[in-house]
Amino acid sequence: RRHDAVAAPAFSSKATYALVWRETLRIMYEFFATDLGLNSASKSAELQRVNVCAKMSQVTLHVLTSVGFGVHTGWSAFDEGLRNSEAAITEREDDTNGSLPFHEALLLALNNIFIRTLAPEFLYSLPFPIFWISKHLSITQRAYSSIEHHIRRLIISYNQDTNTLEKNTHAAGALDGDDSQSSSQAGLLKRLVSANDAAREEVS
Repeated sequence: RRHDAVAAPAFSSKATYALVWRETLRIMYEFFATDLGLNSASKSAELQRVNVCAKMSQVTLHVLTSVGFGVHTGWSAFDEGLRNSEAAITEREDDTNGSLPFHEALLLALNNIFIRTLAPEFLYSLPFPIFWISKHLSITQRAYSSIEHHIRRLIISYNQDTNTLEKNTHAAGALDGDDSQSSSQAGLLKRLVSANDAAREEVS
């Protein structure tokens, strides 16, 4: 019940629905401009074949990352070729922290979600490789570890932003409407962090 009380406001507020609609429209406009060239006056009007299922999946992933985590990526980050090629992702260089970029880790995690769900923990630490299984376990572990790393980094960033905002508010005084505006721009993860901090303060 305590978790429901903390999480419910983040998912039920009108600001969340407004953010979903706003991000969906932004991403759809980017899709039209990038893939269909509708922002180019020089491109002649012509019929184009579009894989609707693939493109709507791409839109969904963008909405998930932007609304859920506040992470904005370019339209091509979740293109069909990248989404269907684990080799292209795993062969890329890691970032400076040894983890995959967020959107690539998310793609791998979704592609291997059944392995993560069904594989027992001892398979991840076997001292010898098993044909096919060990490779996919390694990919899955790398993806979920990367997502955990990015989420922890986001939470630290949110806490730092909150502390900075509180200091600025006490120093300059709060302006009417600032809280609602920042709330409407915040992703679900940031709202959950804020709600959790508020619940901790109430308990203490």
